[in-house]
Amino acid sequence: MANEISYQFQTQLRNGSIADSYASGSKLVTQTTAAMVRNVVDVGTTAAGEELDLGGVGTSWGWAVFVNNASVSSTEYLLIGTQVGGVFYPFLKLKYGEQQMVRLNAAPYAQSSAGTISLFYVVYAD
Repeated sequence: MANEISYQFQTQLRNGSIADSYASGSKLVTQTTAAMVRNVVDVGTTAAGEELDLGGVGTSWGWAVFVNNASVSSTEYLLIGTQVGGVFYPFLKLKYGEQQMVRLNAAPYAQSSAGTISLFYVVYAD
């Protein structure tokens, strides 16, 4: 089979005298391992980050969507990243209500800037 995963990407900027937009159109991706995980977890401030459970996806890392699922608006944020030798290296910052899709190449970890924040995520195996 082919083209089991599809996504669309679009951004727009309007700020005073500057404006920009970008749209990729619809993209199709082939999934070679039929697996996925969908989860909601409470993320704390652990310095090394908290490993996210990938269930049956395992090391067939693929496409992931992360959503800061905080129940109230706040200045706190979530960091998504990876861990090497016990050190957390963030590559995404998600403020209240923000979401991002990325292609993973390592096990994802999460960290809250303060307190506990709810994180929704879904990962489709490659």
